[in-house]
Amino acid sequence: MMKKRITKVFQYIALILLAIVALYPLLWAIASSLRTDDEIFQYIMPFTIHTIVPVNPTFESFISLFRDFNFQRPVMNSLVVSLVSIVGSCIVNGIAAFGFATFEFKGKRWIYGLVLVSFMVPFEAIAVSLYSIAADLNWVNTFQGLVVPGIADGLVLFLFVQFFKEIPVTYYEAARLDGAKWSTIFVRILLPLST
Repeated sequence: MMKKRITKVFQYIALILLAIVALYPLLWAIASSLRTDDEIFQYIMPFTIHTIVPVNPTFESFISLFRDFNFQRPVMNSLVVSLVSIVGSCIVNGIAAFGFATFEFKGKRWIYGLVLVSFMVPFEAIAVSLYSIAADLNWVNTFQGLVVPGIADGLVLFLFVQFFKEIPVTYYEAARLDGAKWSTIFVRILLPLST
């Protein structure tokens, strides 16, 4: 019993030390962002509490970032691209997954197999081709050049299909008996269940 406790204590000490080693660069980066340029390297050696905790904390670096370098523009661009990509991907892949999970059609297994293979191909293998297509469409340095290539995603489609297959078919049948169209079933039954 005592031996187990001692082992546990050493395990916790080792984990705490690993956590400190892993978190130190992050803490130092945060502390450096709250210092002036002159003060950043002043407290590195010898290691003291001021290495992590700034002596005179200031937000001047953040203010300068937004005032002098117009950083709000790339932040807004990233938010727009992220939100449009996520919403577009959920719509496109959700509709496609609904088709794969619900309907039987000729070539379904082959097409779904291609979808599965598509997310096994690394992005780097198709990056040049995507750039060439974007250049042909004059989409270089535009929002659609960033958003459109990522909308149809095999992995997202696969995850949607797996989820939609778990929903009982009786839901669809009941809705169809009540006169619901497939689009209504998708919007009113599947989407609420998937949130």
